[in-house]
This record gives sequence, C-alpha cells and structure tokens, in this order.
Amino acid sequence: MSKLEELERLLSDDFSAIEETFNGTYGSELTKLSGLSISDLKKINPEINVVEYEKLKAVVLRASQQNLSQAELKMRIQALGETAVKIANIADIII
Repeated sequence: MSKLEELERLLSDDFSAIEETFNGTYGSELTKLSGLSISDLKKINPEINVVEYEKLKAVVLRASQQNLSQAELKMRIQALGETAVKIANIADIII
C-alpha cells in the first residue's frame, strides 16, 4: 500500500467516525457547541480559555460516540466545573 493510499484510508476512517459522532445521540448539541464564538464564550466568563471549551467539546463528543445517557453526560459536564456548565447551557445541552 502506498503512503497516499494509507493516508486516504486513515482519513476515510476519520471522516466516517466524525460523521457517526455528529449523527449520534448528541450530534445536534455538538453542532451548537461548535458554533459558539469566542465572544459568546467571553460573555460567560471574560477570562475563559480555549482549553475549557475544548474539554467540554471532547466530553460531549465522547458521550455521543458512546451513546451515554443524559445523566452520565450531565455528571461529566458538571465535573468540568461551573464554566463548562454555563457553556453547556447556552449550547442548549441539558444540564
């Protein structure tokens, strides 16, 4: 297999996983979360950093991939702290 063919296979696998995730249990929540701007986030907390936001996205992404219950997702978001909960609220993620 050539390096180009291997890269195409890897990307195809990645694209399939992404599509499955966004079509999963929390796909619409992921879309809303991904659509938030820095100014949206700064309204919640002027000192927010991208890492906090990305952690929340990772938790919701994983929840969608694993088809977690709302209760489990809520618990994981709450474990991230108050800022994550506020971001989740403006993205209409049930907390």
